[in-house]
Amino acid sequence: VVLRSIAVTPEWSAAKRKVIDGLYYGPVQRITYQVSERYWQRGGLNGFGSSDKGFQVWHPSYSKPGRCGLLQAYGFEKYAAELDRLTGAAGVERAIADMDEVHPGLRQHLETVITKSWSNDRFQRGAFVVYQPGQQKWYTDICRREGQVWFAGEHASGWPGWMQGSITSGIKAAREI
Repeated sequence: VVLRSIAVTPEWSAAKRKVIDGLYYGPVQRITYQVSERYWQRGGLNGFGSSDKGFQVWHPSYSKPGRCGLLQAYGFEKYAAELDRLTGAAGVERAIADMDEVHPGLRQHLETVITKSWSNDRFQRGAFVVYQPGQQKWYTDICRREGQVWFAGEHASGWPGWMQGSITSGIKAAREI
């Protein structure tokens, strides 16, 4: 997505320009909540799960020693886009309220919140490629180099959306160079 706004000379081929302008990168938000106590464990919960709010719940401090802990909301598509549209503290407040419904008691144990939006990151503008109908046939054009420019990343691999894809396509590009 970032490449759409970078001028190059000579201009990209028509096939490469179509790919650059047409690929869709899904919105993702990860919200990390640091809490003073892993209060959900008293109810026999492990901290992981799915919600009907549009995010998965992760517990990155699971199996780590200590009283305090971390919860994460991994929101994608509609939920992430909704948070992206909120400004200032409104997005954080919505994320806190939503997690508090999933794991009641969050507010009273909350120490801090950190959010990461891949769509709002000026160096990314989206988390990972989400092929739309008919776009998988672009794969060859996605991976094809243009002059002295090689392309690598999860979008240029057999594992779109995964770090392994970024690594393997990066290694492939490095070997070709």
